[in-house]
Amino acid sequence: MGPKLPSARRAGLAEERRRPRRKANRALVAAVAGLGAVSAVFACLDPFAPPPGTYGFQPPAAYRAAWDSVEACSGLRGNFGRVRWYAVPQTPFPCYEGFCAGAWERPHNIYIAEGFIHDSVSRYRTARHEMLHDLLGGGLDHPPVFVACGLLRGSFRVQASSLRRSSE
Repeated sequence: MGPKLPSARRAGLAEERRRPRRKANRALVAAVAGLGAVSAVFACLDPFAPPPGTYGFQPPAAYRAAWDSVEACSGLRGNFGRVRWYAVPQTPFPCYEGFCAGAWERPHNIYIAEGFIHDSVSRYRTARHEMLHDLLGGGLDHPPVFVACGLLRGSFRVQASSLRRSSE
């Protein structure tokens, strides 16, 4: 132990010892606030850009019945006519999660890989999956209604030439 200092001087040393901690705390708060601001900017950026060659298309008539089936299963209602449909020439194509057969974007845009547009074998499962995103108002998550309606990868299997395979 060092020499005993008068209490006023001891208080002054204690004050000096606390100042660097306050500066460190302020620096930490500033860094976290800065990180939050940067995150907010990146969150506003669109992580999905349609691949080159993507084009609009008129949905097949069967999509209307598919929409009705998704509404019936989910208990949700929406306007089929507000959806804008886009075909992506790549199957699968780059999207949020890596590669997708379909993607939904605000306000009501659905992108489907060309190879899945006329997929009647799976009853247009990829299109129905994206329709459900539209009825839910978007989002990348998949609430339980996707499983309940058989529209989550792995929750629905089709029989094709006696081989069981997962669709989408």
